[in-house]
Amino acid sequence: MNRIAKRSQCHAGFSLTELLVVLCGMAIISGIGVPVVGTMLDHYGVVLAAQEITSQMQFARMKAVSSNESLRVHFLAGTNSYQIETSTGALFSGPHTLPRGISYNAGDGGNAISFPGEYVTFLPTGNVPATGSGSAGRVKIINRSGIRVDVVVTPGGMVRPTTAYKTGSPPF
Repeated sequence: MNRIAKRSQCHAGFSLTELLVVLCGMAIISGIGVPVVGTMLDHYGVVLAAQEITSQMQFARMKAVSSNESLRVHFLAGTNSYQIETSTGALFSGPHTLPRGISYNAGDGGNAISFPGEYVTFLPTGNVPATGSGSAGRVKIINRSGIRVDVVVTPGGMVRPTTAYKTGSPPF
């Protein structure tokens, strides 16, 4: 009978010391994890911006082929935006603005936008002009952390982003 009386007097729960140890452990883990998450979000931000540019260029290319008319993607230097235009310069779609913290990268030498005329023209064949304004080139973007991605358009009209890189030249 004495054992039963002792059991009913026990209280389940945590002591203040145990609770403080757990809270301190969580604070240490979150202190290590938050900067890592911030760096990952910065990295993915520039990659997603490059994918959006690539997607808009692919859209312009497909629309040029399906409508049998030339369309161009015009990069508006100094505004961090770009738009899709008809061959006469009339607005077709946009302007599309780069996300906050992402800008055109003119700091690596050369132009941030290497398309002659600062635009690329997609012909009704899906190709781009061989030379002159609107021909093949690249647009380079960078985030606040210095992570870079280039979106490249080949003479055949193929559009592709490079993988993200921190220094030097892009992977291809």
